[in-house]
Amino acid sequence: MPPCAVCGEIIRDITSALGQSADGQPVHFDCALKAAQKELEPQGDEKVIYLGKGRFAAVDAGMYQKRRLKILRQTDWEVPQEPLEWRTNLRLNMK
Repeated sequence: MPPCAVCGEIIRDITSALGQSADGQPVHFDCALKAAQKELEPQGDEKVIYLGKGRFAAVDAGMYQKRRLKILRQTDWEVPQEPLEWRTNLRLNMK
């Protein structure tokens, strides 16, 4: 179980981890979400959500509750690249 590249705590559920954009090291999902919230700076009726594939977005919370997605700003936490080594190892160990 590797440590989180952001907070240094052990990642107990590696299947929910994301790769840090700078170097691909694993981070807790919650640590990535907190960093995305700081970057996207949600205002008023905005909420930061995970879109998938390493991407977070600030959305209109009112529209989100109505099951409509109005993306206001977004950021890529993971940069699309070759598969991360720790994810490849995880997949191999699950087989």
